[in-house]
Amino acid sequence: MRKTIVLLLLVVLGVSVAAAFAGCGSSTSPQAKQTMATDLKNLQLDLTVMVNPNTYTSFDTFNTAWTKIQSDYNKVVTAAKSVSTADVNAVKSSYSDLKKAIGNASSNQSLQQKATAIITSGTALVISVQTLINSLNSTK
Repeated sequence: MRKTIVLLLLVVLGVSVAAAFAGCGSSTSPQAKQTMATDLKNLQLDLTVMVNPNTYTSFDTFNTAWTKIQSDYNKVVTAAKSVSTADVNAVKSSYSDLKKAIGNASSNQSLQQKATAIITSGTALVISVQTLINSLNSTK
């Protein structure tokens, strides 16, 4: 009899937990979407600096732009966790490609040698971000 009661309680508890988790992430608040949209726009804006060839005349200018992009990217990834319809895989992949293109650039000379690859990867990230913005806007 005790085993039956314990088993029944475990089943009820399991169903309750499953129901609670089923609701997690399945709906997105308008505020979460707005936060993500703002973060995406900030990333997109800062990426325009990255794809501008003038950015590569000074390592300090480039480094400042890259630091902003890293921060913006992390905000987008964090915000995406609250938006059930956000598929950030393409953005993550493009960001990874950009990081690889930048590699260990640490001076004006190494930066200028890598500029073409960085600009190409940065442009791909801009396209991925725009695609995600369009996707987010279409689910409003």
